[in-house]
Amino acid sequence: MNDNLKTNTHTTNEKLAIASVNYVRKHTGLNQGLYPLIASIKNDDGSTTTSYFDKSMILAFDPIFLSQSSERKIMKVAFLEDYKSYVYYMVLRNDMGLQTAEFNEDELSLFSTDFDAGEITESTAVYQVASQYSSKLLSEISKSNLTASNFIKNYYGLYNTRERTH
Repeated sequence: MNDNLKTNTHTTNEKLAIASVNYVRKHTGLNQGLYPLIASIKNDDGSTTTSYFDKSMILAFDPIFLSQSSERKIMKVAFLEDYKSYVYYMVLRNDMGLQTAEFNEDELSLFSTDFDAGEITESTAVYQVASQYSSKLLSEISKSNLTASNFIKNYYGLYNTRERTH
């Protein structure tokens, strides 16, 4: 276990969210520069959001959502949000002139437009691709009979994850 992760402060469901993020990171190669954290996410109207990916590579999960959700729902949301960050990373790589085999130029242009517009909603291409990816992973995990506790054991401490306090 790494020193920067406060393991004693995370609940089992919070650990599952972080483990799920790390699982996607391992499978996509997005193994650094992403900061998953547990924090209340307030919208402009004062309501809270279950999860949020910020283009500064912060992926936040609301602790109340995590405490009240099933393991499957937590994993689904974590996979979806983390894959959004992966798509954003691919857009950034493309902007720097680096090739990506996973997406073509038209897809990357569409994704870039989605991110430039601001909020990623269910109608955006980024959300749809991330949702498909999340469903695929959930199906694979269900077939493998991997339990949440084994998932946490295998992936929770996989990366040096820092929690930001600001």
